[in-house]
Amino acid sequence: MSKSFKKDLIEGVFYTGIGKYSSIFISLIVTAILARLLTPDDFGVVAIATIVITFFNMISEIGIAPAIIQYKNLTVKDTNNIFSLTVYIAIISTSVFIIGVPYIAHIYANDALTDILQYLSISLFFAILNIVPNALFYKEKKFKLISIRTFFIQLSVGIISIIAALSGFGIYSLLIAPILSNFILFIVGVYFYPQKFTYKIEKEAINKIFSFSMYQFLFNIINYFTRNLDKLLIGKYIGMTALGFYEKSYRLMMLPLSNISSVLNPVLHPILSDFQFDKTEMEEKYTKIIQLLSYIGIFLTIIMFFGSKEIILIIFGEQWLEAVDVFQILSLSIVIQLLMSPCGAVFQATNSTKQMFIFAVISIFTTILGFIISIICWKSAIAVAYSFDITLFINFIIGYNILYRKVLVKRYQLFLNKLKKSFILFSGLFILFFLLKQIIVIENIFLSLIFIVTFTFIIELTYIHLLKIYNVRSLVRKYLHF
Repeated sequence: MSKSFKKDLIEGVFYTGIGKYSSIFISLIVTAILARLLTPDDFGVVAIATIVITFFNMISEIGIAPAIIQYKNLTVKDTNNIFSLTVYIAIISTSVFIIGVPYIAHIYANDALTDILQYLSISLFFAILNIVPNALFYKEKKFKLISIRTFFIQLSVGIISIIAALSGFGIYSLLIAPILSNFILFIVGVYFYPQKFTYKIEKEAINKIFSFSMYQFLFNIINYFTRNLDKLLIGKYIGMTALGFYEKSYRLMMLPLSNISSVLNPVLHPILSDFQFDKTEMEEKYTKIIQLLSYIGIFLTIIMFFGSKEIILIIFGEQWLEAVDVFQILSLSIVIQLLMSPCGAVFQATNSTKQMFIFAVISIFTTILGFIISIICWKSAIAVAYSFDITLFINFIIGYNILYRKVLVKRYQLFLNKLKKSFILFSGLFILFFLLKQIIVIENIFLSLIFIVTFTFIIELTYIHLLKIYNVRSLVRKYLHF
């Protein structure tokens, strides 16, 4: 890696990581407390509401943020015009959303959804207003400031949510985080990047980002359905309680994954966009990142699959035992999801949002088919979880084929060859732990989880060092200074 790329990447990941990973601890504590104070049905209702509000927010964003990051020639006047557009979008989207709330609640035959969604309209309004200021943070690579902002907002809203739950606010305590977070983000955003609202929007500024943002927007819509269709179908055809168990399993599975992706992906796009006219250089740097992610993904997958019961009991308690099977199945997807998550940054950095949209169109068909079959034939959350894994793997193969053949113009076999050693490690660890589980039984859930984590870490580190994938001894000496 070139010095400037490596410096920007390490600095971006470091500061973003501080904000995200320090907030994992806060998130786990808040979730653990709320899971004991509220019911699975409460989480199920809020899960549906969150999916709906995310959909409206995604539609309203229309791919503006990535376009602002990608195009280096936008002036202050351009961003002011784009911000003015988001103000109008915020007013229209929030109004339409409020009008549609009763119809959405009727679909799920749940009156509680009406109040929940109306309150969340506040979150939608400020999330849209924050599109431009937040994009400018990333465009200017203000990763240190972003991490500080993320940490303190999550800490404050987490504390307030717990206090509300303890005070008897019930399901409404789950709404504090999304509403208050977006409000504070907007205030901080316009403080650092003041925006001037203009009643008349100049077309020139919008035209600069239109083609990029439009395909990004279409991709976001399809990706939204791909990501949330399982929860929407479970809530409609299986029930809110089943959704509560599934959603909690899904969120727990996604916790380390999203915290890795949310640290890396926002950093990747601004940095890789500097190489948008040199695809060979970009592919070389991207492949190194993918190799590293594969080993992180294997580590997480093995721990969560074989330590699923221990993790659920430690974090959520015995009332969530029914979530163990779903959580275990979903955890198999972690390594694939981690490898897929940076794809979007490459599509964006190469101005290939059209190809990204084509991939999304293909993937949604496989996903819909898989979920519908699982609902019709088995009508269980476990069947949906299996379908999630299978369709994700199919989409992984399709997505990287498009990325390498159509975008990077490289042979797909090159990508597969780079992952051979990772596949061998994953297969070996899976077989080894399967056999160990039959032989060794540790009753104490804490000791059991510690054993799984420690053993996986030692085996993987030894494998990486012996095969000279990374020089572990050199890395240890470098960072521990001995």
